[in-house]
Amino acid sequence: NPLVPVGKVLEMDRDSVAAYFGADSMEARDARVYFGYVTKAPASSPSRIQFAPWVNSDRAPAVYGQKTAPLSEITAVATGSLTITLAGVTATVSALDFTSDATFADVASTIQTALNALSQPQFASASVIFDAIKSAFVITGAAAQAGDVSVSAGPTATLLGLVGTSVVYSGGALQESTLDAYQKALSISDNFGPASILFPSMYTPNLANDVIPLAQFVNAENGSHRMDWAVPESVRATWMPAVQNIGYNSWNHVTENNPVELLPSAITAATNFSLTNGIQGYMYQQNGNLSATVFNDLMRTEMVGQKLNFIGRTMSAGQNVDFYQEGDLTGVATDPASIGVQANEMWLRARAKSALLNLQLTVPLITSDIDGEAMI
Repeated sequence: NPLVPVGKVLEMDRDSVAAYFGADSMEARDARVYFGYVTKAPASSPSRIQFAPWVNSDRAPAVYGQKTAPLSEITAVATGSLTITLAGVTATVSALDFTSDATFADVASTIQTALNALSQPQFASASVIFDAIKSAFVITGAAAQAGDVSVSAGPTATLLGLVGTSVVYSGGALQESTLDAYQKALSISDNFGPASILFPSMYTPNLANDVIPLAQFVNAENGSHRMDWAVPESVRATWMPAVQNIGYNSWNHVTENNPVELLPSAITAATNFSLTNGIQGYMYQQNGNLSATVFNDLMRTEMVGQKLNFIGRTMSAGQNVDFYQEGDLTGVATDPASIGVQANEMWLRARAKSALLNLQLTVPLITSDIDGEAMI
């Protein structure tokens, strides 16, 4: 999603996701699942979620504006001007006349015509549209190219909603792999435990390019993080044999608009290690925003053998009961076999790393004797 700018990691709470991406976005759907999980007593829920970009196809630079001024104020402008930077190239259009424009779409057309009259390639084929749902203009450059994106402050830019705290300046970039995206995000912030890839709608992940290299990288991190993967039924037979020996990755059976892979992430995020009895198991966990994917013992037996997690359905007193199973990880004999063990290990590693770093930053010297050992 180009609303996640290249080189950024966005951190949000429950309400911010829908406000930023839109209530009907895949990100908002995932957030409802993620934040909708509540642990068993003592009750706790995830508090924050992060989004990092994955440029799965070439991305042109773009400006995603915020809510505009009323149309009547914009169409009163007869000599407006805009200074815009796309991919590091800055250009100014002046004498913008909106007085004959009857709709926001007409205003977008006027801006695009002015930009297309410029000689710079990014502007000569740029497009301008009006997003009626967000009441905002979107300006997109001609081609994928890295570089700064901005709009200079001014009266016209303010009226058009092209400057302000809610405007997104999204830089251009060339297509990258999931591993490239993960490593770039990791270089910006390592303040996360589990992660997952939000594959675009109608996109079929490639096992050799999109999945295995990233899974192997996370395995090499040796427990610092975990990947929670979505596995559609259509790829189960080919994916699962190929990933059996890759540790620190969970694989979760999903159906359309049913992101089961987010449940183990949510359980980990909601676990409060400072509370008595705060540690959560991963079996028999429920989330009312998710649906069962397995309905019979035959499928259950197959998936347990494949170390593929799922939401199974059983019946109790005539009522259907759906819950997460089995909470397994793939890997070799020396790797943790369950998500719960890995989550505890991940927390302990992070806690020890933080404590040791704080000690080294606080004391003048850690001596190489029993006193130094006692400090550590």
